[in-house]
Amino acid sequence: MNRIGVDIGGTFTDLVLNKSGEVFSRKILTTPDNPEHAALKGITELLTLNRIEISEIDIIIHGTTIAANALIERKGAKTALITTDGFRDVLEMRYEKRFDQYDLNINFPEPLVPRDLRIGITERSLIDGTIIKKPSLDELNRVVKICISNKVEAVAIAFLHSYANSENEKYVADFLRANLPPKVTICVSSDVSPEAREYERFSTTTANAYVRPLMSNYLDSFNEKLLKSGFTGSFLLLSSSGGLTSIDHAKQIPIRLVESGPAGGIILAKKVSSQLNQENAIALDIGGTTAKICYLNNGEPLITRRLEIARAWKNKSGSGLPLRIPAMDLVEIGAGGGSIAKSDNLGRLAIGPESAGSKPGPACYNMGGTKPTVSDANLLLGRISKEVFAGGSISLSKLKSQETITKKIMKPLSFETLEGAAAGIVEISEELMANAARIHGIELGKNIRDFCLIASGGGGPIHAIGIAEKLEIDKVIVPHLAGVGSAVGFLHAPISYEIARSISKNLTDLQTGEIKTLITNTKKTINTILIKAGSSPDDIEFVVTAELRYQGQGHEFSLPINNHLDIGKEKDELIKRFIDKYQSKFGFSMPDNKIEFVSIIVSGKSTILYDELLLKKTSRKDLKLVKPILEHIEIYDPNIRSFLLYRVFERDKLPEEFKQQGPCVIREPQTTTIIPKNWKVFKSRYHHLVLTRIN
Repeated sequence: MNRIGVDIGGTFTDLVLNKSGEVFSRKILTTPDNPEHAALKGITELLTLNRIEISEIDIIIHGTTIAANALIERKGAKTALITTDGFRDVLEMRYEKRFDQYDLNINFPEPLVPRDLRIGITERSLIDGTIIKKPSLDELNRVVKICISNKVEAVAIAFLHSYANSENEKYVADFLRANLPPKVTICVSSDVSPEAREYERFSTTTANAYVRPLMSNYLDSFNEKLLKSGFTGSFLLLSSSGGLTSIDHAKQIPIRLVESGPAGGIILAKKVSSQLNQENAIALDIGGTTAKICYLNNGEPLITRRLEIARAWKNKSGSGLPLRIPAMDLVEIGAGGGSIAKSDNLGRLAIGPESAGSKPGPACYNMGGTKPTVSDANLLLGRISKEVFAGGSISLSKLKSQETITKKIMKPLSFETLEGAAAGIVEISEELMANAARIHGIELGKNIRDFCLIASGGGGPIHAIGIAEKLEIDKVIVPHLAGVGSAVGFLHAPISYEIARSISKNLTDLQTGEIKTLITNTKKTINTILIKAGSSPDDIEFVVTAELRYQGQGHEFSLPINNHLDIGKEKDELIKRFIDKYQSKFGFSMPDNKIEFVSIIVSGKSTILYDELLLKKTSRKDLKLVKPILEHIEIYDPNIRSFLLYRVFERDKLPEEFKQQGPCVIREPQTTTIIPKNWKVFKSRYHHLVLTRIN
């Protein structure tokens, strides 16, 4: 089976071709004004170089940050929110607490929908789903007039307790579809996020409506151009939780794609963890615009259903838009190769979060960029090669880097040498990434020293050792094709989908068959989605999880359930497991308190595994023949304030069980792995580089 993974990032578009198991890659600059242009160009180049026609490709898997960028930059559709009368200001009132209790200058982010387009109508459902008021035709006609007069492009419908009964939402949606122009997109919360908590549900539905016209047009355009080029296979999208879905479903709920690009690198880290029996790992993916960090426990990435995006205030948690969707629990930092170095208000060296992107790019790209970036610093320090950078697709200018760092960093901040200024840029960027990993690990209660670092992305292998040393980590793994790691991860992703539905009921009050009906109907919905994505009904397996809490509390625990709680024994066992987990977490329990259901979560996944990515074998008998491709290169060492000689090896020519002690570098088309003198490297049988500290 022939497959292609396409990851469109803020700076580079990465492509990987799996041709009957053999893997080939390509990295080109992203075209931000027309993202599919770079992707299609890269696909053509990849196919031409490997003598294969696009008609021979069975599957193209795509991940993108277009939805995330639209939310961050506020470049989505003009959107209206239709909600229950009295709740139009939920988006603006947010939570009952401030995200920074002591900041007197705090600013909350503006809602995606202005107040004059947040329209309340007199409808009402009770918490159990009983409808006591349906919206009137007069009110719906008023809504139509407001939407038409304001040239609204998208409408979000989110009513109180609609997760329990969606009838009123569906009624309004059908009316608006019949009376608004056909191009106006309509989203209902019972389809997008059928869970309790008004603010998070309203925010998720609004965000989905806000990005849906943009994403639908983009995906249609991309798909149409693929079809015109002769592609006849399946075009699948990667979701933020790491599962594949069909283009039709992605167009309906594009908010689930908001972190699809970063998810690919984490899927790759999961695969590497499994191959090398690495239980605890930190996935670190450093691209041109951002760095992403995710913790893996027993080889599995942490998954959250509460994601926040577009933080508006000093990158603080709580200052962004909350999304109630399943997603990898990752931290994103504005510290990539294109992150801009500058002097802050206190005259200190600062990095990012602004990025030079692909246009104009870092100064060293020689495409009009004039601001100093991390890539410029790496070039001056000898850490990246101007001859082979990005597979030789970009010719770097060392002179441009020298000019911009001298003018904007070295002189204003009084560095003694150009190399010292460049080393400072690298030091601050690595500390930003290490600190993000450190804080996230502390929040999760992890002993970071017990973890290894799995580095991917164009910048991951370059900065991995520096970050590992700051975290006191003794082991780093650089996967095969790490430079295009997210695109590789796409090829390992399963077809999967998850739906959570809220229930407001005490566990002891559940009637026989009540949960069974809900689970059965949810499984049918997921089945339809997975079959459209290419899965066979016989190859789908489900996992059901219950979210429970003590009555009146605000936080819940997730516990798997095997059946439908049809018999008392299953219910009693679930109660016991909840009490045990609560006791383990808090040191006490409240056995006399009632336990209530919050949600049922049903996850479906195709059990079909794609063929493994085959790797070219280099015979062990050739081990003694491996020599550096260059005698040496010079890389700056800030500890001695001088350049050191590093041996250079070509990665695809290294045999299995290759061993080498630093200082050395291992080059490949899309990245470079730097091994300093106090580290050594070993190549595993899966072609992953395992770097360990020498005590």
